[in-house]
Amino acid sequence: MNQINNLIFTLALLITSTAFALGQPAKNYIYLPNREANGPNVRAEKALFDSRFSGAQIVYAWRSLEPVKDQYDFSAIKQDFGYLSSINKKLWIQLQEKSFQTNRKNVPNDLLLDPIYKGGVLKQSMLSASERDPKKPETDDEYRWSAKMWEKPVRDRFQKLIAASGKELDGQIEGMNFSESPIEIGIEQPDGTTVSPKGF
Repeated sequence: MNQINNLIFTLALLITSTAFALGQPAKNYIYLPNREANGPNVRAEKALFDSRFSGAQIVYAWRSLEPVKDQYDFSAIKQDFGYLSSINKKLWIQLQEKSFQTNRKNVPNDLLLDPIYKGGVLKQSMLSASERDPKKPETDDEYRWSAKMWEKPVRDRFQKLIAASGKELDGQIEGMNFSESPIEIGIEQPDGTTVSPKGF
């Protein structure tokens, strides 16, 4: 009986989402992961003039949107929105709390300093546990940084940014997404078990 219910639910979901999708043509966006200060690379992107693209998906780091606690700066987003609107294109924003660069932490600076945030970020590895060398320094290219979203004060701050973004940008942007959520933090032992940092 459970399998029948699951099948009915899946079919209903498929039918309703297909019907919805049929009314909405697919849209493609140019992905710009590294917005330069004042956005010259956005304005220089020639592919935006290609009619196959609806606009740009631009990455904005959390720390650039909240330079001071609870004070938001959406000027870069508004500047990009203004430019894209002038060429009849849409803006999709990606709020980036993770970093894929060794020397860059994408959270506001106070999250790194105030003890309530427990460091604000966690060093993560770009390698799987079995490939990782725990003796490598943080400056090694293997490591990146992930916001500690499991810590309530960190999560609350990020959710406040999302709410402020919605209030400030409602009706201007096409959509919003976040970076992927999985991270690698444990160290694999010779017996195949994984040892995680204290507190996990």
